[in-house]
Amino acid sequence: MIFNLKKSCMDDQSKNLCYLLWSQKHPRSKWSKVLATWIDSSETRAKELLNGEKLSDKEQQELGKHIEISKDDLEVLILGDLFEKYRSQYNIWQENILYLLNEILRYGQQGELAERLNIGDEVISNWKKRKHIPAKKHKEEIQKFFKISSCVDLEKEPIFLLSSPTNIDEKKQWLQERIGKIDDRELDRLFPALEKLLAEE
Repeated sequence: MIFNLKKSCMDDQSKNLCYLLWSQKHPRSKWSKVLATWIDSSETRAKELLNGEKLSDKEQQELGKHIEISKDDLEVLILGDLFEKYRSQYNIWQENILYLLNEILRYGQQGELAERLNIGDEVISNWKKRKHIPAKKHKEEIQKFFKISSCVDLEKEPIFLLSSPTNIDEKKQWLQERIGKIDDRELDRLFPALEKLLAEE
């Protein structure tokens, strides 16, 4: 699971939309569907917006009509960094850990993580229930366990706002699905580049 939250892969507008969906407690798996309803468009278009495309004027208007948001916040969503405006309200470290535990940790791995951190399984359960905030002394081991890029600071960077695949299995599945949808002519055109990119050394 390699995480790398860089400006190039997630601009402010898509990050703002992810923040809006997350803050309203919509399940991550439903983000594109909910956003499609907000902008009165297709789920495909919503996915494009969550992955970096810009809102059109019409989509901005639809968004303003379908969600409860102040005029000022709507302007920040379109032109600025909405999460940054409200950053102080959240414990980014805690939210990142909750994201990793609830969205990324696979069934049966909780005990493995507890053993790695030398803590009881119930401690992680209490983290998930928000009864306790994870101790930051576990930061390095948590990053190793989830194979998080060393350039990502879990105390400062909100990886819980990422909409794209984040772990290796999801990325492989995403690639398989996309390649499966490419028509024969397009695959022929792309194959030399894919072959070069994916060739074994």
